Amino acid sequence: MADNNDNTRPHIRPADLINNILMRLPVKSLTRFQSVSQDWGRLMRNPQFISAHFNHFEQYQRIVLQRVAKLPAFCSSSFSLMRTDFDVRNFQFREFGLNDGLVIGSSNGLLCFQHADRMSLTLCNPATRAVTPLPRFDNPNSYNSAFGFGFNKVGSEYKVVGLEMDGKLLIHGARVYSAATDVWSNIDVTNLQKLHLLSDYVCVDGAVFWEVTADLSDYNMDSLLSFDIGQELFTKLKAPSLAYQAIDTNGSDLTVHNQLAVYNQKLAMFNYHEMENLKSSSIDLWVLENTGTFSGDDGERWVRHYSLGPFSKMLEPLNILDEKIICREQLPTETFFYLLNLQNNELQPMPTNREDYHVSHTYAESLVEVLNIPHLQ
Repeated sequence: MADNNDNTRPHIRPADLINNILMRLPVKSLTRFQSVSQDWGRLMRNPQFISAHFNHFEQYQRIVLQRVAKLPAFCSSSFSLMRTDFDVRNFQFREFGLNDGLVIGSSNGLLCFQHADRMSLTLCNPATRAVTPLPRFDNPNSYNSAFGFGFNKVGSEYKVVGLEMDGKLLIHGARVYSAATDVWSNIDVTNLQKLHLLSDYVCVDGAVFWEVTADLSDYNMDSLLSFDIGQELFTKLKAPSLAYQAIDTNGSDLTVHNQLAVYNQKLAMFNYHEMENLKSSSIDLWVLENTGTFSGDDGERWVRHYSLGPFSKMLEPLNILDEKIICREQLPTETFFYLLNLQNNELQPMPTNREDYHVSHTYAESLVEVLNIPHLQ
């Protein structure tokens, strides 16, 4: 007769089983289940559960896609969250009590909106529909402002850094907003004198990065500017010397562009080339390896991971998602988007062939609250 003794089987508590099931449910379902019992409600507000839930859904990232009108203001009234399988979720800004604006940042399921007046910001969780307006970034002595949004794991804080600039994007002031204190604080920018901003930011492992230059004559990057979110410290880094090999069979001039990116949680850069009288292009992806403090020491070096192309169209790389580069082809009357597979060089059209679309950030849904933000492991 068979032995029915189950003592050797691992014991699974019902509560653990329920937690494991709930962790795999989308936020929309969990929001409905919060009222089932007080225990479930407390569980979904527990920082460890929120962190485990986000870590599970981080593999299902989406890109933030928004259509922007350049006149009268560079802003939008809607945005979309799209997966690489082209599943799309559409949102209107008014769903969150907002007017026209732009999504300028994404971190752990939170989006940072910049309003049309360019000085007002709002943090939003699209999955829970929770919003929190930030104190206004008053900037009376500056013509332009730029922002970076990120998370400091050590201090468990979300912060927004704001740069104050003149009409030539010359940096002359900076402030930082902390969700923990709900105030803007001035930052020393003595070491940023004579630096002009050239790019949007990327955030990597608690640091925000921009391309900058001290010489606007050719608009070429000569430095990287980093902001440590935890220490609230700016550092000027030497720009990478990105070597490349590209052959133009017609002997035409080769135009080279750079753009910051994030690849496998590391600082990266697209080095892309316009060839043959703007009829073809190629793309290199460089990654900063052995990264520790972003201090530019000998332990860090830029390594070219991929050389892609040439392509018979002018492609501008925008972002990376699921081992695919999101590229844009800008024609005089319309815009096309493509997914470029890093492994096989395959170029797949995206169903977003409309004018004036803008791809900015990646996003994964979470239960993170915008008012009482817990620590994510």
